[in-house]
Amino acid sequence: MVRFKDVIGSIKKRGQRVKTWHDRISFMNIFLLWAIEIISFALIYYFFPGSKSYLYNTHNQVIVNNLWNNIYFSFITATTTGFGDIIPFGFFKVLAIFEVILALLILAMVTSKLVSIKQDIILSEIYEISFNEKINRLRSSLLIFSQDLSRIINRIEDKAIRKREIFDLYIYVSSLEDTLSEILTMLTNKHTLIFKKEMNPLDTELMFNNIIGAFEKLGELVIVLDENKLEWKRKITISIIEASIEINERLFKALNTVNNNIPEKKLKDFNFQKNKIMDIIKPAIKEEEKKEKALEKQVSENERKIEELRNIKIEEKEEKEEEENKNDNLVVDVNKILDKTDKTEKKVKLAKEKDHIKDHIKDKNKILED
Repeated sequence: MVRFKDVIGSIKKRGQRVKTWHDRISFMNIFLLWAIEIISFALIYYFFPGSKSYLYNTHNQVIVNNLWNNIYFSFITATTTGFGDIIPFGFFKVLAIFEVILALLILAMVTSKLVSIKQDIILSEIYEISFNEKINRLRSSLLIFSQDLSRIINRIEDKAIRKREIFDLYIYVSSLEDTLSEILTMLTNKHTLIFKKEMNPLDTELMFNNIIGAFEKLGELVIVLDENKLEWKRKITISIIEASIEINERLFKALNTVNNNIPEKKLKDFNFQKNKIMDIIKPAIKEEEKKEKALEKQVSENERKIEELRNIKIEEKEEKEEEENKNDNLVVDVNKILDKTDKTEKKVKLAKEKDHIKDHIKDKNKILED
């Protein structure tokens, strides 16, 4: 069973092939095709006339047998002018119809080509405007991020910062991560569209200046937070900063490999500034990671001790239950022994009473005998 998505995909591929062929053909190729059509039909009119199929000159009232007149009629037919001085007869009428149809198709191709060129120009301008707006938006996002961090730094230095603002630092850093991801997509995305545009060297330099400025502010904020001994190192904040650093590393890698229009000196300067900033930010994050690992280790050790205590209690409980079971069994055994002892005493007592009765009977019999 053919799926609807497969059918749509096939249609798109065919359309792409046709569009590619149409874009490749030039106006000179179209003109040559049109000229070949005129000459080909003129030669057919000239070499293959018959008794019933021919061209007739109404002015001279003779059959046309001149090559130039055949070319003239073919040209007039292809341009759909039709002066009426030469008219076809027989099968040549059908040929003339085909020639007109082919000429109209070629004319439609020319019109389509002109419209396509105009459309390409308009779309290219629209795409360029959109691309430039996106670049300006990303640069604005980086500048706003730097301004937000500057405001937070000022509030910390003025001792006016609230705990809630420190708690929500990850919101600002997440905006940096999103902006860096978009910039990375612009630098490394392989365009498959007809209209494509890459950042020029000037826009690239300005963008990376903004990126470095944003990380400088982030490094300055980290220093101020640590100096004022504020608790800002939440797990989510650290993870977003690490993700931003990773994207930044990929950005600089793309800058060094993809864009070769930036001067080598400028690239070295960018990399130097980046490494300098990372030397400030990374140690603070690694220190927090060490603390988290130590805390996790302590928690793990405490859990292990609790588990050991739990196991000891379980063992003591089992031993106690086992001892109680033994005592219960002992009591049962004692009761059994006591029961046996009672039965034995009863038997002895009965035996003594029986002996006593026997002795009494013997005494009575002896008395009777006497």
